Amino acid sequence: METLTLLKLVLLGLASFRLSHLFVFDEIMNPIRKYFLNYEEEENVLGLTFPVPKPKGRGIRNFIGRILRCYWCTGVWMTLFLIVIDAAWPGPVTYGLMLLLAVSAIQSLIEHWVQTRI
Repeated sequence: METLTLLKLVLLGLASFRLSHLFVFDEIMNPIRKYFLNYEEEENVLGLTFPVPKPKGRGIRNFIGRILRCYWCTGVWMTLFLIVIDAAWPGPVTYGLMLLLAVSAIQSLIEHWVQTRI
């Protein structure tokens, strides 16, 4: 078993963050989310309406819908996915995928920081 270095932990953390955000929030994944989720408008106490994701169907479709509506839940499963592929196929392709996701996560965090300063 490979020793988990601080660098690898940070790389996995950032890659998991980006992959989770991709599936839960990014527009490009709307077709996938729509297969598992319906969006219903709800009103809060201030009278503002907002879409609330509701899982579709039964069984595995419902289970995946429940995961996709929860960023924290998706994060656990995306982390598991990254750990499994890293263990099954260690090497430059897996490292490259995680590096791509990690650098993208850093870019996203910087962009968010910049946008909140404007």
